[in-house]
Amino acid sequence: METTAREFNRKSSQIVAAATQGETITVTKNGFPVARVVPIADGVPPPLRSHG
Repeated sequence: METTAREFNRKSSQIVAAATQGETITVTKNGFPVARVVPIADGVPPPLRSHG
């Protein structure tokens, strides 16, 4: 599934629900992918990465 950043802001709860059901969602801005919402397979979130 793909959605725009604007649509993500409007429908974030529906998008998260889709990820809960196993869907991977790519978020785009100005036509370019900027983020991805992915399901967590084992129910345990991975550690956050530092960007420094």
